[in-house]
Amino acid sequence: MNMKIMKEVLDEVTFYLDADDRTSVYVEYKNYENVPVFEPVGSKVFRAFLGYRYREETEELATPDFRDLLQIAIEDTLFENKNAVRIGKRLLGNLDSGGIAYYLANNTADVVGVTKDGWTVQPRQKIKFLRRSIDLEQVLPVAGGDLLKLIRPYVNMMEDDFMLFVVFLVHAFCRDSSHLVAIISSEKGSGKSSLSKIVRALVDPSKVQTSFLPANENDLKTTLANSYLACFDNLTKISPQFSDIFCSAVTGATTVKRQLYTDSDLVTLDLHNLLVLNGINILPNRSDLLERSLVFHLKKIPKDKRRSDSDFWQSFEKDRPYILGAIFDVLAKALSFYDRDIVEKKHRMADAHLEMAAIAMALGMTIEDFSRIFWENCEKASEAYAEQNLVVEWITCFMEGKTKVSDTSTKVYEKVYQSAAGDRSLFPKSASTFTRRLNEEKDALKKAGFVVNQDKRADANILEIKRIPISQRTKTKK
Repeated sequence: MNMKIMKEVLDEVTFYLDADDRTSVYVEYKNYENVPVFEPVGSKVFRAFLGYRYREETEELATPDFRDLLQIAIEDTLFENKNAVRIGKRLLGNLDSGGIAYYLANNTADVVGVTKDGWTVQPRQKIKFLRRSIDLEQVLPVAGGDLLKLIRPYVNMMEDDFMLFVVFLVHAFCRDSSHLVAIISSEKGSGKSSLSKIVRALVDPSKVQTSFLPANENDLKTTLANSYLACFDNLTKISPQFSDIFCSAVTGATTVKRQLYTDSDLVTLDLHNLLVLNGINILPNRSDLLERSLVFHLKKIPKDKRRSDSDFWQSFEKDRPYILGAIFDVLAKALSFYDRDIVEKKHRMADAHLEMAAIAMALGMTIEDFSRIFWENCEKASEAYAEQNLVVEWITCFMEGKTKVSDTSTKVYEKVYQSAAGDRSLFPKSASTFTRRLNEEKDALKKAGFVVNQDKRADANILEIKRIPISQRTKTKK
């Protein structure tokens, strides 16, 4: 074992500290093709590099133990805050920050830099991107194409949905923003899975194109923490627990879990995701997720218009460089249009709404046209949600022939339970849970023609349910 050579090999390595997680250390070195490689210090490939370079310099057949030297380098990096950098996974930036960086994950570690002056492909320099084992190389983008014409053959939607979907797709490249969830809800044979895979191929190419929902909450959090884009395929329902996690993930959240089942050490999981969910006529069953979503409907593909998978994907792969380049063209224009006062009426996901409005303008839409299709999508989703909402169904059944009911929450709960038709297994188990669900679904109930008021008194909690006269409903809707 030659300690001098070992130190010389380590001198070829630069150690970095994750600026967002100051317990994580990464290394950068040049591989046999003289291309920079950036990865976690514990990577097997990095350990192999150390052994390879040592044997190359000494011509020995054995690999020495670098652990002590590595531990010293890691400790120095951690405690001296050496080379703290922000580490990207495919994308960094948004319209609000004034620029976007997109990692192509190719052999030359190229990055697309987008500013309001345009975009260029450049070698990775100050920005550090991590290439994970599941990441696939992105094609080199080609500028100058018409995005709407290029992508139209692959998006089987009516015109308004199509325009809004393209806005959503371009906004997917704004990594540091909050995002609305894309729910592709259509009948079988409409190309739901194919469209999800197209989003994957354009935004974040991966060996995992789409996946089924994990079995439990911890697995879902781990899945989301390890990727920016998550495409979940063929959903039949979304549990309340998963709905809550999705709501947190699209705005950004940090959660903790035990590192091992046998100890009490905790690790943090950072969730900040772009979500694409598809299923046969699926809608969220909780209003919180619905209000963070855009629902897109695909037209069923007639038998004489269907294409073989090989023909479809060959055509898409031929167009992909031009589609990607056109997306970057639109992003550069959107950076010029972006303004925090670009729309007057803001969605609850205000940052996403503002950036999407700038993207719509870059696509040639007026703010008025964008606002119309955006709010119509939200309204249609809310109406469909109210129609299939169990709480609305229970109250509608209970209020048959009544204009107003006022009583303690416990008595109202009991009366509604008795009047509920069919399977009651999903009915709230207590009056307090029932009251909370009524409050959560106030908007859906209002669309169905009911107003719920709560009066918390010292001796009782009073619930009042009133039917809205049809004349007032019509007036409100206008």
